[in-house]
Amino acid sequence: MKLEMTNGKRKTLCDFFPGSDEPRNGKVHECGPRNANLREAGSSNFWKEHVFKEETAYRAMARFFCQSGISPKSIENVNFKNLIAYLNPQTRLFSSAILSRYCLKLYEEEKARVKENLRSLNGRVSLSVERLTYNKFHDFGYWHSSDFEENCFDFICLRVHFIDEDWKLRSWVINVRSFGAYDDYISETIKCLSDFGIEDKVSAVTVHSYLDFDEIIEVIKSKLLEKKRLQLDGQLFRVSCCADIFSSMVKKAFGMIEDLISDIRLIVF
Repeated sequence: MKLEMTNGKRKTLCDFFPGSDEPRNGKVHECGPRNANLREAGSSNFWKEHVFKEETAYRAMARFFCQSGISPKSIENVNFKNLIAYLNPQTRLFSSAILSRYCLKLYEEEKARVKENLRSLNGRVSLSVERLTYNKFHDFGYWHSSDFEENCFDFICLRVHFIDEDWKLRSWVINVRSFGAYDDYISETIKCLSDFGIEDKVSAVTVHSYLDFDEIIEVIKSKLLEKKRLQLDGQLFRVSCCADIFSSMVKKAFGMIEDLISDIRLIVF
């Protein structure tokens, strides 16, 4: 790449087409001192400054897949392998099995950190029980619509809500189980509250009205009352979620005027 000096500033033709010696659109781009400090990629010093560390690479890749919700098996995708090899030819081929172990290792580390934060929390927490639907990925995309039902899975999610010492609202998922394992979820929920050290810090439990989780609520309520861990010897009351109430009201109202809305649409269109 050619460099030239103009008025004491370095300029470089840094917008080439691949395989061409001509700048794109005939423009010469001005570069700062850092960008102008070029090195030959083939020199020995270039590779000595960057040492590939397999442990660090796997941890970074595991964090990426965990946060993006993509299956670790997607690492076997040919295009993804080509991308990694292009970014760094020194990178060894990743294994989905090894990456899965790093994902689980990362999960255990984050779980330990969350446990420590919740155990040291001085305030109270609220729980919410939700039903989540997971759409299974195929490589880096969704499955075809014809396979939608076979690749959708329902889960029961236990989430804890609290305000931290910096007065920020936090909402963390502390337990997820398959909806098919509902019978085991009740005992699992109680064990989870004990493991995270929040069994004596629960002040409220929120459940969507369209979910039949009465048994879970009763078990949590009885455990709290049994150990007398409610503030001021308080009692737990079943209160409907405001969002669910408003949602039910709106749905019922729209149901009553559904025919009228349909007639108006026919007139307009």
